[in-house]
Amino acid sequence: MEDGDTQLFLAVDLFERLSREEIEGFAGAIPTKDFDQGHHIYTTSYRGGIFFLLLQGRVRVYRMEGRQEITLSVIQPGGMFGEAAFTDRWRKGAFAQALEPSKVALFSRKTFDRLLDEKPQIGLKAMEILSDRLSLYEARIADISTKNVLPRLASLILDLARSEGVTVHEGYEIPTHYTHEQLGSMIGAKRVAVTRALTRLRKCGVVEVRRRRLYVKDAGSLQRIAE
Repeated sequence: MEDGDTQLFLAVDLFERLSREEIEGFAGAIPTKDFDQGHHIYTTSYRGGIFFLLLQGRVRVYRMEGRQEITLSVIQPGGMFGEAAFTDRWRKGAFAQALEPSKVALFSRKTFDRLLDEKPQIGLKAMEILSDRLSLYEARIADISTKNVLPRLASLILDLARSEGVTVHEGYEIPTHYTHEQLGSMIGAKRVAVTRALTRLRKCGVVEVRRRRLYVKDAGSLQRIAE
C-alpha cells in the first residue's frame, strides 16, 4: 500500500484505536474507488453487504420525502456511512452522493466480521459512531417536526460548527461552502426560507457569511435561538 493511502486509512474514525502497524496489516486488502462530483456511491437499488469509509472528499447521505430531498448527513473524510450493511435490511429510500471528487473504501461485512474477531475495539468504535449518528438523526427529525425554520437553521449551523468548525479569533469558521439549497435539504426547508432565516441570523450578529463560508460569532446566542 502506498504511503499516501496509509495516511488516508490512518485518519478513518473507525480505526482510531488501532496502531499504524495494525492498520497497514489489513488496509491494503480493502478496495477503494474514486467518484466524481455528483456521482452516487449507492442508490435505493443497491443491496450489497458493504459499508463505506470516506478517505477523501465529501459525501451527502439523503432520502426522498415525496419530491423533496432530505439530507440526513454530510460525511467528512474519515467518516463511515452505509451502515445498513450491519443489518439484513435493504437501504430503502437511501442515497449517497459525492459532493466533490471523493475516494471511498469499500468495506465488506465479511471483512468487518473477520477484523472484529481479531480487533474487538473496532466493534466498540462502530457502536459509538452509530449511536452518535442515530442521536443526530433523531434530533434533526424532531427539529423538522416541531420547530420553525429559524431555530432549525440555528441548530444545524451549531451542529456543523461542532463537527467540522475551525476555531478562529471571532468564533468558528465552517470551512465547507454550503449553498442555501443544501442547507434547506438538511432541515426540510425551501431555499427561500433558508435565505430569510440566514438574513435574520446575520442581522442578530450571531452569524456572518464571508467568502461564501459561514462564521459563528456568538455560539451562546445561536444556541438560545436554536432552542
